[in-house]
Amino acid sequence: MSGGKAASSLLPAMGVYLAASQLTMYEGAEQGVTWANVAEGDFPLSASLWLLGIDVLLYAFLAWYLDQVVPSEYGVHRPPHFLCKPSFWLGARVFNSPPSSPLETNPASRALDALLLCEEPAAPAPSGVGVRAGVCTMRLRKEFKRHVAVAGLDVEMRPGQISALLGANGAGKTTTISMLTGLIPPTSGDALIDGKSIRTSMRSIRASLGVCPQQNVLYAPLTPSQHLRLYGGLKGLSGADREAQIAELIEGVGLTGREHTRASALSGGQKRKLCLAISLIGRCSTLFLDEPTSGMDPHSRRAIWSLLREAREGRTVVLTTHFLDEAELLADRIAIMADGALRCVGSPLFLKGHFGVGYRLTLTKAPSASFDEGALLALARAHVRAARLLASHAFEAEGELP
Repeated sequence: MSGGKAASSLLPAMGVYLAASQLTMYEGAEQGVTWANVAEGDFPLSASLWLLGIDVLLYAFLAWYLDQVVPSEYGVHRPPHFLCKPSFWLGARVFNSPPSSPLETNPASRALDALLLCEEPAAPAPSGVGVRAGVCTMRLRKEFKRHVAVAGLDVEMRPGQISALLGANGAGKTTTISMLTGLIPPTSGDALIDGKSIRTSMRSIRASLGVCPQQNVLYAPLTPSQHLRLYGGLKGLSGADREAQIAELIEGVGLTGREHTRASALSGGQKRKLCLAISLIGRCSTLFLDEPTSGMDPHSRRAIWSLLREAREGRTVVLTTHFLDEAELLADRIAIMADGALRCVGSPLFLKGHFGVGYRLTLTKAPSASFDEGALLALARAHVRAARLLASHAFEAEGELP
């Protein structure tokens, strides 16, 4: 066999050219290719066919390898030498113990951190729940060129609870969710989801993950039932169990009567409900919801709140929201973010006790009557001793009640 031709056949175009040339030669001699002559010659056609088969395997491997290591817009990528690591072949748990959770750090250090961050002291872990259960971020950071989207986030989301990330646009909530779900890699830091690192075990984490992204990700020709059947199958459901979950979720999110309507014909709020149902199918242990009720009417929002309160049993639920009332009604713990950093975290009652400014009482003045600020303040203090007058304008006055 010609070594030069064999080497050049590793380039697919050259391999196809050499094979086609030999086919043309046999056809031009009016012999055709048969089993008797396929292996004849210095560089037979059989060698070209074998080398083309090797090309298929070689380039399939290269495509898979480059997909693992070449950075792209989305996804967490491995180091170039990952094939040389025993952990790749024998499992990450054998060789890589996950970093320590903040729950396992020195209690005195933990108390000091809580004081500086205005964090509610952590309650003891529930019996039967390991310290590595739930979601725990450790100095999680994400930079986009010169912009720091998330700056060293340390926070715990506990199993059996709903944890809310509350903040305005640009606070870093969606970026945090994107890192925790493996959509984008962190610049530095790490996070544990049920004891598994998002840097080394993202593929195994996804097996027990439910995600409702900020944007609706749906297939326009498919109906809600078909969407749930598809995603249920991907999560290992089949038969009667899958159909029972589909029926339960269709009713739970309020899509009864629309289960056979194409996704393209659903309203914005109905599409949002379908995305939420997709995230819930399969009874995943960790649930990330990025603004799950955006675009819904008030009645639908309240129905979804009831569904999420039921869904938190046995799950770690993390949701982002702009609405304080939603966070207060749903969340067991609220983490308030601003400019990519965590400002305070705790239960709604804890945060109200430390940062609440009370209630605002606004009164409209009658245009023709005189206004006595002292009499108003005396009347308010007769019922609420700590009441005070904040401002008095031409047409209204504003007071504060604790």
